[in-house]
Amino acid sequence: MSCNKPPKTYAEQVEILRARGLVVRDANYAMHWLAHHNYYRLSAYRFPFTAADNPDQFVAGATFEQICNLYQFDQSLRLLIAEATKRIEVSVRARWAYVLGHGYGAQSYEDPSVFRDPRRHAAALQK
Repeated sequence: MSCNKPPKTYAEQVEILRARGLVVRDANYAMHWLAHHNYYRLSAYRFPFTAADNPDQFVAGATFEQICNLYQFDQSLRLLIAEATKRIEVSVRARWAYVLGHGYGAQSYEDPSVFRDPRRHAAALQK
C-alpha cells in the first residue's frame, strides 16, 4: 500500500487544522506541540471536538489548546494508572511470598509440588 501524501511542514499542518475549523490562537505554540508530539499522535485526541457527521471538521469554537489539554490529561492518567499498577503488583507479590513462606517454607518457590503446573514452574524459575 503506497501513500502519495507529501509531507507537510508544521506551518502547513497548522493551516490544515485551521481550514478544518480549529481555532489556533498561537501558531508558534501549535507548531511547537506538533514538533514534539506529532500531528497524527495529537489527531487521536481531536474526536471529542469534531462534528458528528464529519471527523475532519471541528465544531465551532474548538481550540488547539483543548486538544493539547486532553492529551496532557490522558498522559497524566496513564502515569497514575501505571503507578497504581506497580503498587498492586508489589502488594500481590509480597502477599504471595508471605503465604508461600509461611505455608510451605522459606524456599517453597523452588518446590514444584507447591504449584499446579510443573512446566510453568520450571519456566518461571528459569526466568
